[in-house]
Amino acid sequence: MQSVTLKLITEREKEVQEFVPEEYWMIEAVFNKKYKATLETYKNEKINLKNEQDADNVLNNLSSEFKVININKNKRFTDSQIPFRTSVLQQVAYNSCKFSTKVTQSYAQKLFEIGLITYIRTDGTGLAKEFIEHGKKYIQEKYGEEYLASSQKLKSLENKDNSSMAHEAIRPTSLENTPDKVKEEYQLERGPLALYKLIYNRSIAALMAPKEDEVTNVKLSNNDYIFSLVGTKNIFKGYSKVYTAEEDIEEKTLVGFNLDDILKADNVEKSQHFTKGPSRFNEAKVVKTMEEDGIGRPSTYASTIATLYARDYVKNEKGSLIPTEQGIITVNNLNKFFEPFMETNYTAQMESELDEVCYKDGSRNLVLHKFYDEFEKLFVNACENMEKEQPKLTGNICPKCGKPLVLRKSKFGTFEACSGYPDCNYVKKEEKKELVYSSKTCPKCGKPLVLRKSKKGEFYACSGFPECKYIEGQEEKQDEVTDLVCPKCGKPLLRKSGKHGKNDFYACSGFPKCRYIQAIKEEK
Repeated sequence: MQSVTLKLITEREKEVQEFVPEEYWMIEAVFNKKYKATLETYKNEKINLKNEQDADNVLNNLSSEFKVININKNKRFTDSQIPFRTSVLQQVAYNSCKFSTKVTQSYAQKLFEIGLITYIRTDGTGLAKEFIEHGKKYIQEKYGEEYLASSQKLKSLENKDNSSMAHEAIRPTSLENTPDKVKEEYQLERGPLALYKLIYNRSIAALMAPKEDEVTNVKLSNNDYIFSLVGTKNIFKGYSKVYTAEEDIEEKTLVGFNLDDILKADNVEKSQHFTKGPSRFNEAKVVKTMEEDGIGRPSTYASTIATLYARDYVKNEKGSLIPTEQGIITVNNLNKFFEPFMETNYTAQMESELDEVCYKDGSRNLVLHKFYDEFEKLFVNACENMEKEQPKLTGNICPKCGKPLVLRKSKFGTFEACSGYPDCNYVKKEEKKELVYSSKTCPKCGKPLVLRKSKKGEFYACSGFPECKYIEGQEEKQDEVTDLVCPKCGKPLLRKSGKHGKNDFYACSGFPKCRYIQAIKEEK
């Protein structure tokens, strides 16, 4: 799975690098200082402005007056999304909350373990009948009968007994566990709480009526040039009353346009643009493509991407997945020596054959022989003919044996070592940087503080490390003993600080024998 996924990312990067953008120009007429009508056609043919000269020619042919020749209004109904399955949850969490697939799975696992949501590794999109019935009452009481989906839609959401899906969709175990309630009762941090809100709101929205909009399209004519202007007005919120995570909710109502009106534009603007090539994969798009191509299962999407990061085959730059030099070399060699196993449909075919072994009494030995007989031949050929990548020379000489030094890689990064390994095991040590001392001293041992660096940035810590592990700004806060008593065991309650010093709470001083905790409600 990792190999085929890496191939997809590498091929997309090649498309991005080879794409040559083409110039084009647009013309827009501005009305009432806020409405922009775009030039679409000339004499009923789509217009294509390839350069600035083409745009200037159009501007010179336009008069100062625009006539409204058509106003078309239509109603647009948008159905709610079905409940989350694993892959879609990962995609939406990435796009809405910027959670990586690994983080999403971690948060979802935590919510599942404490009983707030159903099983998290599922292809299912159905819901239990009991949940649907509870959801119907919830929507009717809170929003009204008109917000409830049709009986046909509700019926289609039922998790059928004969369904091939083993599990329901991902949903809250109870609608009584609202996000506000679980935030206090379970002391959820911001990340898991945001994910729970997505799951909770989408599960309710799936049972709600469609959203209804009025779409207005205005056509304006100027010397046979036709400009188009589109506006949207919401008529009925429907499911968007509770769930808007995947929608552009901007509304633009057109005012001041009537049929046969003669209007003067505030301004007619020309603008230069370039065609956009294929966009790089982000984690959400990778998961979507893996699902569409049958690569892996819900339980493996996040771990597949995590493996590509761990092996330094892919790096993440501002959300985009870009193959590293090592990743490209790996794919090229796999394509050359293991071509049959690098086809995108191979993994899906193998998954199908393994399913037959599990559910349809397929021959396990036949599947294994089919794989290993072909793989063994390709493996032997690769061992004999695959050229080993030569390490890069640094220009330095080994002080032990006189051979050239080369760059090598390990899981800790790149380092400089002797090319004569294993006969010579010399490794050049990095020169230690001089410590930057602070005028402050450690409150624990009295030694001076020094500036240190970590992945999260710079910080001041004791120069006596590791004997003294003091870090400025991370002083331990003593728990405050309160006058309150634990209702479970009768011992005093302590006032504790949550993670990162936020969301204080009461906890029993008898921990770990007594695990009672109580949220602290702040007075507004």
